[in-house]
Amino acid sequence: MKKTVCFLLSLLLILSLVSCNVTPGAGEDPTSDLGSESFSGSESVSESVSESASVSESESDTETETEPDVIPTAVIADSILYLFVDDSYELSYRVSETDGVADGEASEIVWNSSDESCVTVSNGTVQAHAQGYAIVSGGGETSCIVRVISKTMPTITIDTQGAKINSRETYTPCLIDLESDVDAQCFEKVGAGIRYRGNSTYNLSKKPYRIKFTSKRNLLGMNEGAECKSWVLLADRYDNSMIRNSTCLSFASIIVKEYTSDWRYVRLVINGKDQGVYLLAEQPQIQENRVNIEEAGEESTALKSGYMIELNSQSSDPIISISGSKHPMTTFQGKSFQKNRSNYDLKNNGLTEEQKTYIAKYFSNVFEIAYLATFKNEFYKLDENHDMVPWSDAASSKEVIEAVVDMDSLVRMYILTELIANHDAHQKSMYWHVDFTENGSGKLIFSCPWDFDFTMYNFKDKAYYDPEDYMACNRVPWFVMMMNHAWFREMVQDYWNEIIESTNHFEHVMSMIREMTEIYGDDFIQDGVLWSREDDQVECANTVYQWLQTRIAWLDIQFGEGVFGGIGLADPS
Repeated sequence: MKKTVCFLLSLLLILSLVSCNVTPGAGEDPTSDLGSESFSGSESVSESVSESASVSESESDTETETEPDVIPTAVIADSILYLFVDDSYELSYRVSETDGVADGEASEIVWNSSDESCVTVSNGTVQAHAQGYAIVSGGGETSCIVRVISKTMPTITIDTQGAKINSRETYTPCLIDLESDVDAQCFEKVGAGIRYRGNSTYNLSKKPYRIKFTSKRNLLGMNEGAECKSWVLLADRYDNSMIRNSTCLSFASIIVKEYTSDWRYVRLVINGKDQGVYLLAEQPQIQENRVNIEEAGEESTALKSGYMIELNSQSSDPIISISGSKHPMTTFQGKSFQKNRSNYDLKNNGLTEEQKTYIAKYFSNVFEIAYLATFKNEFYKLDENHDMVPWSDAASSKEVIEAVVDMDSLVRMYILTELIANHDAHQKSMYWHVDFTENGSGKLIFSCPWDFDFTMYNFKDKAYYDPEDYMACNRVPWFVMMMNHAWFREMVQDYWNEIIESTNHFEHVMSMIREMTEIYGDDFIQDGVLWSREDDQVECANTVYQWLQTRIAWLDIQFGEGVFGGIGLADPS
């Protein structure tokens, strides 16, 4: 009985201690004072637990609010590259400043390619695998187009089924085959038409051609897979180096932001007869994948539509003709300049007479506005009917000319033309377009660089121009005018330095000259034998290479350092 009572008393004591949140320590009197201090301690522990929970929640919130590690992206300087299959190239790029990651710490950049069967990219190095194209990027908004060329020259075979090709105007029906390393790019017996093209080159034994398919298609992945009907086969007969057109188009694709033709070398066979090596290129035209504007005449009868203009001094019936005698000029170096007459054709199809009058007045008056602002210090603008009206409160010649001409496109075209010393730029194959629709700027845009057979040397005797002298601004009226303005020369300086920095003095284009000559050497030799070329292709290509090296170095002083023939950026006056 006593044992039972003792057990019950002990149990009650333990329960009472538990109810007070007190656990007696070893050797501690379980009956010790449990006054207010003990409860205060209990409250303190509770507050401590509460604070601990609060800290934990705060830390949790902090972890939730902390942004994840920033993944760096690449700002790529390269815009378009040509690579042969198996070539590799280290992109010129920097880590995006907005990422807060210093240069050299870009190991986490996520590189990607739009077609890894054609091109892969890792750590900024592009590797080419198969003929075609891919767009590569480093996670940012900038990207680079990589055009991959086969080391085995594709073959285009044309069968006119007995009909003769005998016209520059009328197409001869034909069937076309294309043989390439990439099966998906090959085709057989596709319906098309073929005709001659060209001016001086038309009179040579190796003639240039234009082909037009019955339906749109792409050739060899050119122009990023764009499908078009019209294509051009350039003979390069005047050019014994056989690399002028391809090299100049490569320069243009980097310098000019407006549409520029892509290119590929091909072997051409017509009716079973080997025609040698041709350069496949795109026809300059208004088309959604080329000069992408609404075409007045073809697509619209409205006056406010899109127009494309070509300088053609040999035109027998020009839409626009500007008299040189009425526009005497002085070059920025103080030399007198006067061109007899400049004739211009329109490249639109089906224009109405009203549209022809409309665009002719616009173009002539834009030229007149630029001329008067440059040499007479008289300022005019165009009204809604494209008539010239005085602009009394105009601040400067720059404001006046920029109101009617896309100056950035003019700067780019001038730099390209001067770089390659394009002999023909004063008389033919210079292009402009203007878009008067609500989507267009209504300004005259220099675009579609073309025709480089006679770059770097003189048409008559083929003697090379002095690579350390101005050429384009001494013979092309538009460039003669513009180089008289210090603000234009400053724009040239700024853009030249930008291009030189991003391309390392056009390093990649220059290396392609060597590579094309090496890889296609046998094809070029066979073409030389077939057409009895006078000079060795390798020697000619090497001369072009050396001329361009000298030219780039000289322009880097003239443009890059702002020397400009000793005048600098100050106005001649």
